[in-house]
Amino acid sequence: MWGALASLRLWVPVHPHERHISDCVSLVPCGSRMPIVMFDDAGCTRASVYVFDINPFVARQTPQILAAQPDSGPGAIATAIVEDVDAALPGIVDPECSASPFVVYRFGIPLPEVEHYAWRMIQAVRMSMTGFTVTFGDGPLETDHTWTV
Repeated sequence: MWGALASLRLWVPVHPHERHISDCVSLVPCGSRMPIVMFDDAGCTRASVYVFDINPFVARQTPQILAAQPDSGPGAIATAIVEDVDAALPGIVDPECSASPFVVYRFGIPLPEVEHYAWRMIQAVRMSMTGFTVTFGDGPLETDHTWTV
């Protein structure tokens, strides 16, 4: 990702979890936003989509938004601004190339309850002007779920 005055390099994991993901996950950015998928537990029952936003106007408003944000606790499935990106996503942001101001949002994604684990695979995360869409499943059983940012 890049901005007008600087850039931001992200080291995106190819396989967030080897048992749960197909050969690759398509992460499609839109405008100033880039999604990243991470699993919240070893059993692959909860995932999070982290959205990196390099819009300077959004980054400027982050302190006010954080001051008004309620604390939802560590185990909650919630939408929140990530305060400590290095703790939440170790190794994702390249410290040598992170001069662009950015904000990271976390969206807890409950994975669908299904009989076969392959149907819960995350195939793609596509950003849009208003949010993002996650494609679950494999082959003819794919379903899309949309969230608003």
